[in-house]
Amino acid sequence: MFTVNIKQISLWITIIIWAYFIYFVSSISGQSTIMNSATTNLLAGHALEWAYHFSAFGILSLLLCFAINIENKLYVCKRSLIVLIIAVSYSITDEWHQSMVAYRTASLGDLLIDSIGCVSAITVAKLIRFKLSFNSQYDK
Repeated sequence: MFTVNIKQISLWITIIIWAYFIYFVSSISGQSTIMNSATTNLLAGHALEWAYHFSAFGILSLLLCFAINIENKLYVCKRSLIVLIIAVSYSITDEWHQSMVAYRTASLGDLLIDSIGCVSAITVAKLIRFKLSFNSQYDK
């Protein structure tokens, strides 16, 4: 019999909404972005852009880690690799999409920052899981 897991469905819906948010932000013309209009300082503009890329793909990876953890009991390394492949693939398509938006370009630097955000989030998810499993062993 088929059972519906509300937690699993809500996580996947959240992932789809977050992926759409990333797509939406990438669709904004380069002249209209906060990074271009909020600051005249080039370094501050780049720092803001890097923070966005790092956190956007870090959050996507974190959500994927939790969704895939619920869905099946894969080994941690295999699950982490699946999350990394999905998130970095989406980052590649995001950069490709961005290259077709007015006044925007695809950037290997952005792709690198996206990937660093993915790896950082996967590491955080592993640490959270380890801490939770460690605590549950000694709570008994």
